[in-house]
Amino acid sequence: MKLSIVIVNYNVKEFLTQCLDSIFKSQTQYDYEVIIVDNSSKDSGRDQLCATFEHIIWVDNIENVGFGRANNQGFSLAKGVYTLILNPDTVLQEDTIEKCVSYLIAHPKVGGLGIKGIDGSGQFLPESKRALPTPLVALWKITGLSSVFPKSAVFARYHLGHLSPEENHEVDILVGCFMM
Repeated sequence: MKLSIVIVNYNVKEFLTQCLDSIFKSQTQYDYEVIIVDNSSKDSGRDQLCATFEHIIWVDNIENVGFGRANNQGFSLAKGVYTLILNPDTVLQEDTIEKCVSYLIAHPKVGGLGIKGIDGSGQFLPESKRALPTPLVALWKITGLSSVFPKSAVFARYHLGHLSPEENHEVDILVGCFMM
């Protein structure tokens, strides 16, 4: 097993359906498993989703144990060489899994991988690349200097505005919706 995909679900059946649809439409040579940890949703859609998408591993929590603990539950079941934490409101492009796993195989020293996030209208999500929010970095963000100088390596450090969204970069923080 090359990849385990862990998704924490809580009352977002429609988003989860779209997310799973995008995963199972992926064009990849790598084998993967999907582990869904449901945090006691009122209507998780489990029966319908398990019937629609084969080979889902589903964990039902009797209470909402929180995002971190639920991810740890998924990790404990994961059999993949790599593990992807994926938010249920994230839709993947068909080649995302292939490109990301291939990149990690080609770069074995990489400790984690994020993606270039795109919103529903096709716009780049600047939170896809972030620096540590040190007091100074936070000050530039709060005072608006990061907006005044959006490409500055000093003032726009919060979203690393000086780095091109079209290239791979080492970053301090991965966006939480996709962490491999």
